[in-house]
Amino acid sequence: MQTEAPDVTVLPVRGNHEVHGDPDGKHWLAVFKPGLDSNGVSYFPGEEGFSYTWSPPGHPEIVIIALDQFSTPIM
Repeated sequence: MQTEAPDVTVLPVRGNHEVHGDPDGKHWLAVFKPGLDSNGVSYFPGEEGFSYTWSPPGHPEIVIIALDQFSTPIM
């Protein structure tokens, strides 16, 4: 991505394949949370590192919503 589309922000979200061997998300958080944090995502309560919203800088009319189906439901 950095070579072909350097201005595109890539934000991961955990899915069913990412829980195999990492059911509690410890490895996911170690690898991906720093990058999510550095891009300024807004986590849903109790979902830090997993479910979030994000808007590209300068474009508040665009909102990306990423939901991790394996985290605790928000109640």
